Amino acid sequence: MFVLAVLALLAAVEFGVMPSPRTGFYCNDPKINFEFRGDTVSTSVLLAGSFTLPWITLWLVESTMAFARRRSRGGAGGVLGCLRSGARPAGRWYREYVLGLGVVMFVTDAMKLLVSEPRPHFLDTCRPDANCTLAARDVWTWVDDFECTNKRQSAYHVRDSMRSFPSGHTSVSVYTSLFIMIFLRRRMLRDVTLLLVPWLQGLFLLWTLTCSLTRITDHRHHWWDVLAGSLLGVFSALYTIRMFCEDFCEDEDDGDESLRSSPEGLGRGDGKSLPSRPLLNGHVHGKDCSCPMACPDAVPARRLLSSSSSCASSLTAAEERELREVSTTS
Repeated sequence: MFVLAVLALLAAVEFGVMPSPRTGFYCNDPKINFEFRGDTVSTSVLLAGSFTLPWITLWLVESTMAFARRRSRGGAGGVLGCLRSGARPAGRWYREYVLGLGVVMFVTDAMKLLVSEPRPHFLDTCRPDANCTLAARDVWTWVDDFECTNKRQSAYHVRDSMRSFPSGHTSVSVYTSLFIMIFLRRRMLRDVTLLLVPWLQGLFLLWTLTCSLTRITDHRHHWWDVLAGSLLGVFSALYTIRMFCEDFCEDEDDGDESLRSSPEGLGRGDGKSLPSRPLLNGHVHGKDCSCPMACPDAVPARRLLSSSSSCASSLTAAEERELREVSTTS
């Protein structure tokens, strides 16, 4: 229901169902007197990349991790099995990503609707019926009562010429790239290659720079529109990762049924009755300690009770008996 509500609001804003306030403009403002030349990165390309590239990346990374976990435990399974195992955690990350993306798009459109700032090509696209004569070209005349007379372009493009702040291309691309870049840093295997993660992060950074800077060179946005869109995308990505994705930390065997049924997976949760969080001193830890960013100081209970521990010499008689009982039962 939440997704449908956001989509309905986005459609209402985009297609002019919701009335929008209209600000004025200065008749001879050079910042809004550029020619409309189209988009280097169209809206359809932006949306296609924002929905498909993250899913492919999330799925491949989680499938690679599933393959590495099976290999380290001596488990069997081919490529299809690893892809199926990686689809479940990737689907959860993607669900949170899409929810955050919907919020970013809605907030961006709401800000466009409220601010209603003319784009750099406003005069060329709208062609207002204001009295901007050549005799008054040196006079900065404020016009707030006008109608657009351009009939060559659709009503959507004419209406869109008053929605410059903030840049939607920038907010969406920055949100997407930052989300995936942090995901790669937190979830990608460290022993794959030293340069793979920075290289992939660089590709997404290049995607963001292309989507953002071309909005200025195409005269579709002012530089402050791109700056505001960048800040909105950064804040939204960090909030989504921190509050909804829990810094991309989860169980090592999450989504891998073959590991849950194996002897190595016993005690970590069968997905039915026992929690799948790792144990910390005999208790379920609040965060997943398989993620080093979540609880770097977490130590397994068996290691703490090991006789080789540096604290073993200071144990009392009762603690030594408990240590022996744990050793015989483990």
